[in-house]
Amino acid sequence: MHQPLLDVRNLSVRFQTAGAPVIAVDNISFSVSQGEVLGVVGESGSGKSQTFMALGGLLASNGETTGEALLEGHDLLALSDRELDHIRGQKISYIFQDPMTALNPFRSVAAQMTELLRLHRGLGQARARTEALRLLERVRVPDARRRLDAYPHELSGGMRQRVMIAMALSNQPRLLIADEPTTALDVTVQIQVLDILDELRREENLAVVLITHDMGVVARLAHRIMVVYAGTIAEEGEAEDVLLRPSHPYTAGLLASMPDLAAPLTQLQPIRGYPPDGRKARIGCMFAPRCFKVQPVCRDVTPALEARVSRQRQACHFPLEPRDTAIAGGAS
Repeated sequence: MHQPLLDVRNLSVRFQTAGAPVIAVDNISFSVSQGEVLGVVGESGSGKSQTFMALGGLLASNGETTGEALLEGHDLLALSDRELDHIRGQKISYIFQDPMTALNPFRSVAAQMTELLRLHRGLGQARARTEALRLLERVRVPDARRRLDAYPHELSGGMRQRVMIAMALSNQPRLLIADEPTTALDVTVQIQVLDILDELRREENLAVVLITHDMGVVARLAHRIMVVYAGTIAEEGEAEDVLLRPSHPYTAGLLASMPDLAAPLTQLQPIRGYPPDGRKARIGCMFAPRCFKVQPVCRDVTPALEARVSRQRQACHFPLEPRDTAIAGGAS
């Protein structure tokens, strides 16, 4: 078995607030291999983004992290800010949410791209500009030479996202973290952006973490899927297994909540209830108050993440069997 490029062990993230600490990520472990796409899905506020912001030392000032995050054997969580400066953008790179606001509106595309190339790769201004142009052409920005001198407001959302991808890849990272890379893009442009990411992954043998709430996005790109709920891993396994044979009621609820163009809207099955308050004590399964299969043990005992009924692992005392049909809903 190959050594994983990224090996995260017992990661926890909490934020100190005036009232009580807020737990955003609670003791999770996972890995990502070279050339693999790991899809990370879950509702807004489930801890998806905070998990990977913590790895790059990008949490807010009141954030605290414990655990280990080994990237090629080096613990990211033990590095100083100065040491992380040499890791971010080189070994690990980010595509942040919302291409409309991620770029500096006061600087041209060329200024933002060449700054990265000069700082991290030591290129002179002329060589950095040539490389920036090559990167824009590689991510299929039309008329790249002209758009190199454009400002973000002069570009469409799809063009801005391509610029973000080019910037993320400019220093030849080993791990690319794409946080909602198709936000605010229309469906056609979404497909184009995902195809570019997949092409670059294959060419560069990149490890990619794809963070999203959209099951359709991970279905197109991911090899494995990690379903996150309330800062914990609810289910993890091969993409086909998780999407076609979900074994955790939360995963099944997410899938049932997706609109089907062939069915009337009245057939949507939203997950009833709300995620737990991160400031409250954690006892039992975090999904228990919303789960249609809940039993007394679920409220008292935290389930381990294990393969109980299928190839994928699930943190559930009573995972879904193939015969289960009522796959979403809330507890009464």
